[in-house]
Amino acid sequence: MLGRLQGWCVLVAEDSFLIANDLARRLTEAGAQVLGPFADLASAHRALDAHTPPKLAAILDVQLRDGLIYGLADRLAELGAPMVFATGYDKADLRAPYDAYPFGLKSMEAGGLLYLLAEALEP
Repeated sequence: MLGRLQGWCVLVAEDSFLIANDLARRLTEAGAQVLGPFADLASAHRALDAHTPPKLAAILDVQLRDGLIYGLADRLAELGAPMVFATGYDKADLRAPYDAYPFGLKSMEAGGLLYLLAEALEP
């Protein structure tokens, strides 16, 4: 299943250093290119301004250092990027339409978030 990540560029927006590095390492091992990780929204937006990969997906922490992820998620949705949300809060706290996207608790092992993302990618 994780083979689906091969050839994708995955934007990682996560403000926990340990979680972000674990996600980046596992994504690379699965054959994905990693954009980030970014601990703040401003850095993620600057990276997308500089280059938007054709096969873009994302793993997004809902709360970053400089605010909530929704503006970035809106931008990624406009680009058609598959997304998985990670948070320490309940899924009911996600705003519509993002409450319909795959979701994992930050306490979930990074491999679980990658599996959710792989499921969200077109076969």
